[in-house]
Amino acid sequence: MRSRICIPIGATVIHWYMQSSRPESAQAMGANYAMTEWECPDTINASWQYPGFMVVYNGTLVGHLKGGTLVFRGSQAEMRITRDGLAVYPEGVLAAEKTNFSDPVVTARSTGDVTVDHVRNFLDCVRTRRTPNAEVRSAVAAANAAHLANRALREGLLFHDHDRHAGLRGMSER
Repeated sequence: MRSRICIPIGATVIHWYMQSSRPESAQAMGANYAMTEWECPDTINASWQYPGFMVVYNGTLVGHLKGGTLVFRGSQAEMRITRDGLAVYPEGVLAAEKTNFSDPVVTARSTGDVTVDHVRNFLDCVRTRRTPNAEVRSAVAAANAAHLANRALREGLLFHDHDRHAGLRGMSER
């Protein structure tokens, strides 16, 4: 059986926000706990190391509470992005290890369904030949990050991209 990680939609957003699109290494593990007939794991954890930061993806197809939330954690604040909008929570307002959030210092609500917006943008670009909001290069970079984690998942190893110009051909176990 060949396991696969679905490309996290957030990979493109992470690459845009962090201005980095090539992970240096990846590791992953996953399994089927509920959808045992599936080839793709229904529960997965993957992590990628980029220059200066790490990305962790925890996903399950079993439940959907807080589905699709991207969390950017920094030393001064945490930003949570969902399909409903975003919120920025400052660090240092509450005592360490408290489990609730302080009031956000920035919020923005989505005004519509972003999936419809993406499809509309794509179809408009097909008709007009304009460049879409998310060009092919960013989609390929997101797919490459998923391929790196897929290989780590299938082979149970940490993979490093030693040769940045060789892409997946330059990966080796470490």
